[in-house]
Formats: sequence, structure tokens, C-alpha cells
Amino acid sequence: MEGCLRLNALKSEEFQTLTQFFKFAIVGATGTVLSLTILYCLTEIGYFPYWIALPIGYFLGITNNFLLNRKFTFKSTDKPFLAQYSEYVVSMILGALGYTISTILLTEIFKIWYFLSAVLSVGVSTIIDFTLSKIWVFRKNGNST
Repeated sequence: MEGCLRLNALKSEEFQTLTQFFKFAIVGATGTVLSLTILYCLTEIGYFPYWIALPIGYFLGITNNFLLNRKFTFKSTDKPFLAQYSEYVVSMILGALGYTISTILLTEIFKIWYFLSAVLSVGVSTIIDFTLSKIWVFRKNGNST
């Protein structure tokens, strides 16, 4: 009986993690759309150089993602806002680093077309971003959510 209870608890925890991952992916998609929309509008309508519009859009996209992940995905509001936001920004930088390294390796070593390498590397950054978000940024009471 005790073994069944442990198995159910494990399945429940795995289900929660899977649910969080799908929510995380949905939030990430909204942030990407927002980021690209801002890039387009600032560049095409506001006549900003794209290299100025790009980080503005990216910053607003990850801010959107932080707010939605904090409330919707992980329901984690017990940490001070700015401390948690700072951790989130650091985790996104690490994810971007993983994305960049993965893209370069796939392109240079495996001779995969750079654009396909970049698309494939989104998976790498998503796993890094989700893992850091779950176990570090949005952990509850010292544990992962």
C-alpha cells in the first residue's frame, strides 16, 4: 500500500512538472511573439535601427515571460520581486549562452545549415531555461516547485 502511495506521489510530481513545462512553453511563445512584434514596430514604424530595437524587444519579451511564469506557470510569489526577476534574467542569459553554443557546434562541427541549427538549439535553451526556472528562480521554500 505504501509503495502505491509513493508511486502516485511520483506520478503526481511528474505530471506537475510536465504541466509546468507546457505552460512554460506557451508563455515562451507569447514572449517570442511580443518580442518580434516590438522589433518589427520599432524598426518599421518607429525607424529605430534593428540593433537597438532587438534588445528592447527581447527585454520586454523576457519581462513578459517572467511575469506570466511567476503567476501562471510556477505560482511563485514568495520571493521578493526584484531578487526573483534578477535570477530570471541571469537564467535567461545562461539559456541564451546554451543556445549560442549549441548553434555554433551544430553549424561548425556537424555542418548543419545555420538556420536549422538555430531552430534545433531552441530546444537546448528551452530545457536550460525551464530547469533553471524550476529549481532556482521559482523554487518554493528552498525546494523546486
